Amino acid sequence: RLSPEPTTGGWANGGRLAAQASPRVQAALRTFAIAFDESDPEAAMRQACARLLERIGYQTGQPSMDDLLMAVEARVTQSKMDESGRLLAEIDYYDIKVRASEPGTRQRFTIGHEVGHIILLETLVSHGDALPELVHSRTSRIVERLCDVAASELLIPMEDFKCRATAVPLTYERLMAIARSYGMSLDAILVRLTEVLPGTRVALLRRRQAYGKARPLDVRPLGRLSGMGLPELIGERAFDPRIISRAVAGNGRTV
Repeated sequence: RLSPEPTTGGWANGGRLAAQASPRVQAALRTFAIAFDESDPEAAMRQACARLLERIGYQTGQPSMDDLLMAVEARVTQSKMDESGRLLAEIDYYDIKVRASEPGTRQRFTIGHEVGHIILLETLVSHGDALPELVHSRTSRIVERLCDVAASELLIPMEDFKCRATAVPLTYERLMAIARSYGMSLDAILVRLTEVLPGTRVALLRRRQAYGKARPLDVRPLGRLSGMGLPELIGERAFDPRIISRAVAGNGRTV
């Protein structure tokens, strides 16, 4: 069982993260929200992405990555590097670098994430002191979250996904088919599902292998959650002890 995460202060989905941002970033994100006539930066990012999809003439299915990149004057280059992606501002275009060794679904999400950075930069050119943090999301968790929102909005458009997710019963095979149709990973589709269907909580259970031996189950909760529970048919011995401690710390309950 997964319990909803209470919201505290600030804009509902990221008040705590926004409070942790530097004053420069907080001021820039307030400007970003105002630029799109929204009350918070996440709603503004969703609005910005909707406008970008409208600009490229998107209607249904998988959005064209080429069209998105052309609209924001960006190019993609494969690179050998430790991080998943990096954004460089050249003289007349943006250079999005992605790690060459990663699968296509991950690269696609990374590109969408970096387009989120471009949206912020293009909107907030007047906030020069905050630009470094708006480019490098690892220095600001709230910026990283906003750019993940951008990736989801651009690559798995809400209304189109909602039609696919609610048209027929969702089986594992159906979810995988939806993931393939968008060129995205199952993880990304499940995260989107928690946004489309209010109250939905998902936990991925995976058995990881190491040196030919099965390791304890790995659990990744998806959705806005705190704590977690374990399925009745799976005993605690199957899990990494750290998972149990995190569940207890988050007021979760094991069964």
